[in-house]
Amino acid sequence: MKKNSIYLFLIFLMLALALSACAKSEETNIEAIEEIAVNAAEPEKTAQCPAVSEENALFVFDDIEHMTLMTDSDGGGPRPQLAWDSVQGADYYLAVLYAEDGRPYWSWLGAESEIYVGGLSEEPPPPEIAVRPIVIGCMTWMTTAYSPDGVPIAAGGPRLISP
Repeated sequence: MKKNSIYLFLIFLMLALALSACAKSEETNIEAIEEIAVNAAEPEKTAQCPAVSEENALFVFDDIEHMTLMTDSDGGGPRPQLAWDSVQGADYYLAVLYAEDGRPYWSWLGAESEIYVGGLSEEPPPPEIAVRPIVIGCMTWMTTAYSPDGVPIAAGGPRLISP
């Protein structure tokens, strides 16, 4: 029952992320999406990023193991590979990327301990070729490891990330 509840919650979270992205615009503007993707190919470095705190995190767990996030905070481009130490006993991981305002922007659920932003396990094509989520400005990310029963056993982050 507990595992089903976690899965339902994660599905709800992913649905909420998708609806949040759709709510910003009443209609899809393909030209605007393409413009963002092309501009992301040559991102500007952001000189001043806000301080990262646990307030930006969707989940904060006090009594579980700490995970080490291995991705550098900047220089990874618009679709960096998010990587973390694997956790003994973890069945799957949830990685969440947050927009500058702290709202969830993109999430991924899987068994690997690394994933490119956008959900590919191999290096993704450039943003001007394939429209997928990208890192824009100063964002934060974190990941949580779950046991086969759906219980959180470790967490890492939040950590600042920019292109």
